[in-house]
Amino acid sequence: MTHGSIIRAVADYVWKAIGSTGKIILGDAPQADASFESIVSLLGLNTIRDFYRSKGLSFEVLDLRRQACRVRNEVIVERQELAGDPMGAIVFDLGADSECADHQGAGHYYGADYDTRQRQSSSLPWTSPILNRGERDSVRRHLQSAEDEDS
Repeated sequence: MTHGSIIRAVADYVWKAIGSTGKIILGDAPQADASFESIVSLLGLNTIRDFYRSKGLSFEVLDLRRQACRVRNEVIVERQELAGDPMGAIVFDLGADSECADHQGAGHYYGADYDTRQRQSSSLPWTSPILNRGERDSVRRHLQSAEDEDS
């Protein structure tokens, strides 16, 4: 996380560059199980936003994630769809230009929290966390433990 004082200093330079008719958009896409509201509060981002707005500058603080989740015992127990970036999102394939293109595990990566059909249909295997067999077994144990607790 970037300290609010750093954000404020950069925003001052942006304001100077764009003038009072411009717009500052401060966006972040934290980890899916993070509380965006807590991050905004901890860093004082609403206070920074309100300061610039009081000076007549348009200033927005945006959560750019498309999904957030709630985790219990290291297992996702709830998902919430979010608006994401209001300007949209794109998927791009670096193909052979990716640093992962020639990795010996290419095509065999496993994402513990992704729809494997989506990963298998994608030429972007490096977008998912890489788990070895022991880690997969650990995830399975966590999932089973969470199911047992819910029973």
